[in-house]
Formats: sequence, structure tokens, C-alpha cells
Amino acid sequence: MAEKKTVVCGIYQNKAQAEQITPDLLAAGFTRDAISSEHDNAGTRLSVHCVTSEQDTQAKDLLKQTGAQDISSSDEKVDEVFVES
Repeated sequence: MAEKKTVVCGIYQNKAQAEQITPDLLAAGFTRDAISSEHDNAGTRLSVHCVTSEQDTQAKDLLKQTGAQDISSSDEKVDEVFVES
């Protein structure tokens, strides 16, 4: 069985602007592993991996408050890992 998660993405003008949101995301309970960014000539795409609908909403709100553009979210499929005891 697979767990359903979402990823929230937003575009910032530059890397410095995208990095300013990290402390806010950490304070909201996201882990560093849940936050990633990609940089190119068009700007910086920041992604936040969410495990609940509340986190999805919270991530969208934080990205909007910090100036992200083109904010969106999509489902991502994560396979469960089975550990035998």
C-alpha cells in the first residue's frame, strides 16, 4: 500500500529570497528533509513535501506570505517500506 503525500512548490526571484523562508518552515514543524530548492536562470523553485492536508495549506500560506509566485501543489506517491520484526 502507498501513502499519499503532496508537494507544494513556489517560484522565487533568487536563491536568497527562497532561503529566507526556511526558518519559518522549520518553526512550523517541517523538517530540513522536507524542503528542497532548484536554481536556474528563471529563479528558484522551492518545494515543500507535506504529509497532511494541514501542512499543505500551511506551506502554501507561508510561500505566499514570503513572496513566492506560481504556488501550486500536486500529489506524490511514496511507497511504504516494510520492516520485518
